[in-house]
Amino acid sequence: VGTMDYQSFCNTSRDKAKNETQNTVRTIYRMDVVEEPHTGLVRVEVEGSGFLYRQVRNMIGALLVVATGRYSFDDLQRIIDAKDRKIAPMGAI
Repeated sequence: VGTMDYQSFCNTSRDKAKNETQNTVRTIYRMDVVEEPHTGLVRVEVEGSGFLYRQVRNMIGALLVVATGRYSFDDLQRIIDAKDRKIAPMGAI
């Protein structure tokens, strides 16, 4: 949550010109994880100023690898700081 460069969570667009000029700084106001009663399903609600192509899907994928212990919070911070989609985990489906 907050304002930062989310380039590590942005897939490239089919519009090559847009990729070169796009500002990847966004503000996430809220991210809530809610377990649905009686089903055990989990819903993630994200509210922000705008989103990059597949940004939320990729952020959820990163959260899943942290939750399963494959990545640490320090790993996640390194991914954010790198601003490189190639080192971030696969997006959630």
